[in-house]
Amino acid sequence: MLQTDFELSFAGAFRMITKKRSTAVSIPLSGDVRDYERICNVVSGYVTDSIPYIILRDGQNLEELIKSGERIRSNDSLTVVPLILGG
Repeated sequence: MLQTDFELSFAGAFRMITKKRSTAVSIPLSGDVRDYERICNVVSGYVTDSIPYIILRDGQNLEELIKSGERIRSNDSLTVVPLILGG
């Protein structure tokens, strides 16, 4: 299965997260990935239970934005923030 631009971007970003552990990483969305569940599935595929994280859009929790009726736009840039202190 071919990986999307989003998946490839996240793969590179995840390597940065695991190296630095306390660094937030911004990930641009490609036009083909605008579904919240799919984004979470991609992120979960790279982030293990040992590295808890939240996904932000413009500094706000993406999950909460979706619950409030917001939509993900193709020009959104998401930030994956590992919830680990120290480094």
